[in-house]
Amino acid sequence: MSALAQEPVVGHAHIGRSVDQMLARVTNKALFVIVSDFLMPLDEIRSAVARLAHLGNDIVLAQLLDRQELEFAIDTPARFEDLEGGDALETDPRAVRAAYLELMRAHIDGVDRIARSFGADAILCDTHESIGPVLAALFDRRMSFSGRRGG
Repeated sequence: MSALAQEPVVGHAHIGRSVDQMLARVTNKALFVIVSDFLMPLDEIRSAVARLAHLGNDIVLAQLLDRQELEFAIDTPARFEDLEGGDALETDPRAVRAAYLELMRAHIDGVDRIARSFGADAILCDTHESIGPVLAALFDRRMSFSGRRGG
């Protein structure tokens, strides 16, 4: 993780390109676990998941978000910078908190709806919490589903 933290962020992620690169290397059905913040247009996510699902792959979308992204518990005016090359914005977080949280919840729900629409799993992970309970719940859900199918 410390090696990743040292790398500069250049541009934005291209989930479609990443999926295409994976599919070029994996020719049989597989389990694909995509770990991302998924803070990108939902259409890009839907397109990438559709390509994986169309080929019969099993898919897990693991959405990693920082607690500040989830709670937006900032009380003093601050400068927000887009790490992927966008503009900076000076704002009073208290003035935009409710709208931000509503948009973030809608986006997280959108990622979950996309996953479910293709029979995939989506899990939300707070980077300040242990991943253990989240993975245990995912495995339990998958085992329950597998047991119901008789597989």
